[in-house]
Parts: sequence; C-alpha cells; structure tokens
Amino acid sequence: MRSLQPEILINNRLGKSEPGEQGDAAAVEDAGLNADLGDFGTPEHRIVAEERLWESCQVTTQRLWGYTNGEWWRPSDLLLTFLIESAVKGGNLLLNVGPGPDGTLPPEFVERLGDIGEWMRLHGEAVYGVGRGDVTEFITRGWQAARGRRLYLIIRFWDGNASLTMPGLKTRVKQATLLTTGQDLEFSQTDDFLTILGLPRERPAKLFPVIRLDCESEPEAWDWAVARLWKYDPRINTGWAAARGDSVWTGRGRR
Repeated sequence: MRSLQPEILINNRLGKSEPGEQGDAAAVEDAGLNADLGDFGTPEHRIVAEERLWESCQVTTQRLWGYTNGEWWRPSDLLLTFLIESAVKGGNLLLNVGPGPDGTLPPEFVERLGDIGEWMRLHGEAVYGVGRGDVTEFITRGWQAARGRRLYLIIRFWDGNASLTMPGLKTRVKQATLLTTGQDLEFSQTDDFLTILGLPRERPAKLFPVIRLDCESEPEAWDWAVARLWKYDPRINTGWAAARGDSVWTGRGRR
C-alpha cells in the first residue's frame, strides 16, 4: 500500500495480534484490531489511550451502529463524557450516527449534538488542543485538562457548595474564572490546597460547568499528589497488604 501511496494513513484494523506479540491487550480485544500495526489505533466502545495517535469509536445509541426503529439513544451528558475523556487522554472521538431511510439525521441525534455544540461554544477551549489531564486529584469531581499555563476543571458532579477545594497543585494560580459565565472567582492557595470561592448553588450549565485557572507556569502537582492519582502504581500498597496478612482481620484479631 505504501509503495502505491507513500503518504497513506493506515489504521490498526489489519488483523488481530498474534499470541505473544507486544502491545496493549485491551486495544486488540475486538476482532480485527492490532496493537502493533497501523499508524493509529481505533479502540471501539472503549476509551483506551495508546502511545500512538488514536481515536475512540463510539455509537450514539445503546445498541447498533446503523439506523433502526425502537433505539434507545444515549443522553447528551454521556456523549459529552466520551468527548472529554478522549481529549484529556490525548485522543480523538469518532461518534457514529446512522441516518434514517430518507438520508436525514434522526432528530434525537440532532438534539444531542445541539446540546454538545452549545457546550462547546462556551467551553471549547477546555477540549480543543489540550494536553494531559489528571495534573492532580480531581476524579471525584470531573476532569482536568491542561494547555500552556492554563488548567481547566471540567466539573461533572456539581454539589451546590459555594467552595471547591483541590489538593496537590504546586503551581501558583493567578486567576480563576467560571468559564461558563465569565465570572471571576475568588480563591485562596496554600502549599497543599487550592480553594475556589463564590460558586453558585445551582449548576450554571445544562451539562458540565468549567473553571479555568490561569497559572504562573505550566500546571504541576507535588510529588505526593501525583502518587495519589487514580492511575497510581498499586505496588505502593504491598507493605500495607503484607502487614494485614491473608485475611480481612488486622493485627491479632480472629483469622
């Protein structure tokens, strides 16, 4: 193929990896996916980061890729979750829709894409061209996305409290903005914690509000905070597990 078209871009759907080949087993779970061949990965129904370019292939319904009657459409917030998770993990999203028999897009799809388009109009800078996520702990609230000196807090779970505290951010913050409304937010910062103040009780967006932090330099976490991220190495708990022994009881309790 490359001899005929040297600039061709080839995906990874070139047959499954042979047993023993190197690569991410999760990325080759579906038939036809290969962890080693091709220029980019296409994980299907999963959002799996790869070392190369990749795009997550997702469907807008609960069942089929093509049009059919009686479908159950996935809600807007779930489809937006696919988009954000793909972006903060360094990939793209390929979102499928099956046109109706007359070639038109189903109204359920148009409605959901309208919701996402409205969200992107206000918050697109938190998704387009962003780099790594998970600078520090935020998984219980939503996602983080970093670009240059800015850190975006994409809040999936809005609890109605007037303040939000985030641990472990080493970089000093210069300004905090509720991107959803353009409102400047007050904040306080110590070595260990950043607390953002003056948040509205009601969710200020139909989907996920975003807070933008302008920092003095590229956002960075303390080492202790990095070790506590969700993607931590579980081997740090081996000492604790050895002390507990082989039961659910601790110390000299019943075994």
